[in-house]
Amino acid sequence: MASIKDDLFREIRHTVLSLVFSVEGLQEIEPGALNFSLLDLEIVSGLSGKSGNNKITDFSPKVFDGIRMIKRLLVSGHNFTHLPPDLFSNTEFLDVQLDMNHLEELPDGFLRSSPNLTELSLYGNRLKYISNKTFEGLTSLSRLYLFRNQITEIPPLTFYETSLSELYIFGNNITSITKEALRTRNCTLQSIHLYYNCLSIIEEGAFDCTADGGCKVYYSKNCLSETPHFPAYVRM
Repeated sequence: MASIKDDLFREIRHTVLSLVFSVEGLQEIEPGALNFSLLDLEIVSGLSGKSGNNKITDFSPKVFDGIRMIKRLLVSGHNFTHLPPDLFSNTEFLDVQLDMNHLEELPDGFLRSSPNLTELSLYGNRLKYISNKTFEGLTSLSRLYLFRNQITEIPPLTFYETSLSELYIFGNNITSITKEALRTRNCTLQSIHLYYNCLSIIEEGAFDCTADGGCKVYYSKNCLSETPHFPAYVRM
């Protein structure tokens, strides 16, 4: 089955607790095919260890139209390189996992309609750039997984609108951390994973914006010539 047709679930009128697609050769989900309430949606790929060899290569911009909320979205190990700007604009998500795909970029504010989203996983893609608008509107986001991409910098105030407590951004190509790069609105960061980057500069004050109750910073395996300055409440 190459695609999920828009009339496949036409008889469903109630909330579906969990929906898992593991159909061999699935490449497309047609707009309107998921026009019901979902709590858990998983699209299994050939990397999952489960049966199935699905490799989604593209998303229709309207594939989630009609769905008010999906609590958990798991779409990992596929071949899509980009997301339509309005893909998630009419549906609220609480947990989104888009890891191990081929994503090269993210639209600004692509999840802004999900202010209650708490966890976002994007590790193992091909992201080279994130902007200070990428995570716009994600005021409840507390855990963000960006490791093993190709990100070269963290622009100032990238995470400002979030409530991040845990940031996993190791294994990228980041060369410097500026003073405002890690700032969140309420200084919420408690755990920062920066190891295996290309860091040669960490500006003084870069960690002043972390949680004053204590923050753990992991920064080994970089190119720093000297130990950066850490506030007294930051642990290494």
